[in-house]
Amino acid sequence: MQLITNDSAGHRAAIRDVFKAAHEVFVAVAFLKKEGATYLCRELGPLLKSEGRARIFIGTDFYLTEPDALQSLLDLAEAHDALDVFLGARKSSTFHPKTYAGFSRAGLRCLVGSANLTGGALGSNIETSLRVDAADPSPLADQLREMAVGLQKSPRFELLTRQALIRYRSSWKPVELARKAFEAEMEAADELPLDADLLGGLYQEYRKDNAAQAELAKRRPTRTEARGVQRKIAALHEAGLSSEVRSQLESHLQDLMSGNGGRHLWPSDNIFRKAGEGLKHPRKMIDLFREAERAAKLSPAEGYAVVWEIAVQIPGVGINLVSEVLSTYAPKRFAVVNKNTVSALAKLGMRFKGSSSLYLPTIKPERYAVILGLIASVRDRIGAADFPETDAFLNWIFQKKVRRTD
Repeated sequence: MQLITNDSAGHRAAIRDVFKAAHEVFVAVAFLKKEGATYLCRELGPLLKSEGRARIFIGTDFYLTEPDALQSLLDLAEAHDALDVFLGARKSSTFHPKTYAGFSRAGLRCLVGSANLTGGALGSNIETSLRVDAADPSPLADQLREMAVGLQKSPRFELLTRQALIRYRSSWKPVELARKAFEAEMEAADELPLDADLLGGLYQEYRKDNAAQAELAKRRPTRTEARGVQRKIAALHEAGLSSEVRSQLESHLQDLMSGNGGRHLWPSDNIFRKAGEGLKHPRKMIDLFREAERAAKLSPAEGYAVVWEIAVQIPGVGINLVSEVLSTYAPKRFAVVNKNTVSALAKLGMRFKGSSSLYLPTIKPERYAVILGLIASVRDRIGAADFPETDAFLNWIFQKKVRRTD
């Protein structure tokens, strides 16, 4: 057994060693980029020329796999019947393995760890994997073959064909355009003015407000409770939509959003009045909370996109609810966005394109990321521990300096 990192020979050499002298190869990765595909095609060449067999499983969650990379593998597969490439569909669970196995006369050599098939993973990223050698047959060899067979039989995977690639490319393209637009808007957001003197003065005043500091002290334990309630909602996914389940959903939502019959664990006001409409669509509401916990582990733009796609289908659900769910799951990664937030940012001189409207369908992932960047600049200036702490300050600005002057 050997630990593989990119500080030494790297994953590029380690995967080559897995394939060396193999007559059978099994690969399963979460996503594939063009440089990774070029490398894989080159390394599979000797195996395929010697009539070896290869099965490759590629995930497509969050549209990180590049269509041009798939095209390279498809071209190779069409030239070699012994190469089967399978494309994973997006499901509620994420396909996330990074497994490379080569079976040769000498036995099994496999690599399992963190490295996908990308240029960075093969060389420059900080990655770790374990290389294991075993006999073939052996329990490990049997388990890896069983894994490959199980994936091949799974309804999640289909054989990569030209038609399958066309379908994936058509879904991937708008997401990629949104990513590029997000990057452009983030560059533009860096130029937005922040009145640093005003910010400093307001923060000093806020720190001297005893009532505000007492409220801030309550936020952290309350957020822990809120996270527990969100997970209870997500757990309802396993149950049918009985009247009891619907009642539990309503009770949990009230605990998060309402002080009238609930615990009002989220700091935002007046969400339940509108979001209560979502109770007419209980399955989608439950799915939103379930997917949000997984999405909260992703980058802000990617994680928000997952939840946004569900939320825009539910009447009454807005940016406030979406961002509250994500921020509760990952307070260091996601910030709450609502009228109070945007008004407070404007008070500090920080405006962005379209700031007059917070209509959820217009708050696409790239736009949310821009707003998040502005809030992050406030967080960094005041030295806040996380986004909820920043939100408390911005809400104070709205209540004390914006609403009172309206």
